[in-house]
Amino acid sequence: MRRRTPHTHPTGTTVTRSLLSRFVTVAAVVSLAAACGGTADPDVGATPTDDAPIEAPADDTDEDPADDGDVPTAEDAGSGQQPDAPSDDDTAGGEDAPTEDDSDAVDDTPVAAEPDCSAQGTTPAEVVDVAELPAEVAALRDFLADAALRCDEQLLFTAIEESEMFNYSFGDQGDAIGFWWELESDGDEPYRRIVDVLSTTPALADGGEVWVWPGVTTGREETRTPELLAELDGWVEASDLASLDEVGYLGWRIGISSDGEWRFFVRGD
Repeated sequence: MRRRTPHTHPTGTTVTRSLLSRFVTVAAVVSLAAACGGTADPDVGATPTDDAPIEAPADDTDEDPADDGDVPTAEDAGSGQQPDAPSDDDTAGGEDAPTEDDSDAVDDTPVAAEPDCSAQGTTPAEVVDVAELPAEVAALRDFLADAALRCDEQLLFTAIEESEMFNYSFGDQGDAIGFWWELESDGDEPYRRIVDVLSTTPALADGGEVWVWPGVTTGREETRTPELLAELDGWVEASDLASLDEVGYLGWRIGISSDGEWRFFVRGD
């Protein structure tokens, strides 16, 4: 009689060994996961730790705009294709744009200043020292010459105001300073002539009350020496010298009273 091989039931010894073997495997996985700082799922296996990269699940649907091709991207947004953003070189103006050095460039070439009047910058002749000239007269002579060289109309106006009588023209009366500036604008040089006249040798006019520059203004023969006439070279018109014998001297002339007042600065008759 043959010996029958016993049937193994799932709850029997064979099943028990299979379950035991699985428990041992799961315990080993749990221990390994604990050592690595993660957790384990008995049915899935070890769960990735925080250090491991997590991949996003793939989306196989066709509703993804990135896969559609008809949806505009950020680069294609707006009406039409947008131009590229200007670079630093483009915003600077390109090759033809002025640079900072060009815009700040300053011409260092000195520009000659316009003179304030005809006497500015001139060098007057040495003033002739006359021993008998009163101190008040000499002081006003120096004052007037200095004011003209400075183009200082206020100083000249002060000398006019302090005079009891002053004449600057035989036709115009009122504003001497304005009259002289009109002459300056017409190319005449009254301010410079004040300096030129006061640099000549004066003479005491007939009557002994007024000193005049140049001395030839008196009409006396002793004031018409070659030396005195030479003081007029360069600024007296030739016509004024040619008429000395007929009408006397009619060029620019100045008169200061013996007590130091400005009496006239005129030309002509």
